[in-house]
Amino acid sequence: MEEPQTITTAMVRQAMRGFCADIKDHRVSNAQLYEAMGLTQECEKARLRSCIADMTLSGETIKISPGLYEYNFKYRSRENTSYPAIWRFVRTQKPGWSISYACQLTRVSYSRTARYIAWLENEGFVTRHGKDSKTTLYHATDKADRTPETPYPPLTDRNPFEKENAAAARLATLMLCHDPYQPRVAAEIVKHCKTLLARFAKNTKEEPHA
Repeated sequence: MEEPQTITTAMVRQAMRGFCADIKDHRVSNAQLYEAMGLTQECEKARLRSCIADMTLSGETIKISPGLYEYNFKYRSRENTSYPAIWRFVRTQKPGWSISYACQLTRVSYSRTARYIAWLENEGFVTRHGKDSKTTLYHATDKADRTPETPYPPLTDRNPFEKENAAAARLATLMLCHDPYQPRVAAEIVKHCKTLLARFAKNTKEEPHA
């Protein structure tokens, strides 16, 4: 008997995002995930269900019915809850504040605050306001004043093959659960094949014929 796979939340998230990215209602079933991830042992399936249960508690997934879930692409993890505190600081401070001062008032770590301020600067929400000794000072821009809601950086765990994963997952569903002779199904199969070819064909050299 084969050793069971080690199923992690990151693996489940990637599979769910791949399935749901190309589906309007963003829904996926346990059975689809078992098939896509090649899960055959009950312990593997149980671990997947446990991961989904944790994701549902956090709001990352929404349970539609037993074994059917919707992926919440607007979900922000708990570790991003520090952003609103920093953002309130940015919008309320007079020009000439430093990252260290932001850390003192928000009680957020220096590294996280620095990364967020750098992203805000790149997006035009803050700009530099000279230096105090060797410390860079900042101030909020008009864009920040016009933006009461906290702006969030892109998710750092984004999968670079998310589009291709979605195409492959949808292909599996079409081939296994639909009739490929139907023109609509066939057209969708071709569309997803083109997505995969566009990404991988140029990087693949044909093997010379024997």
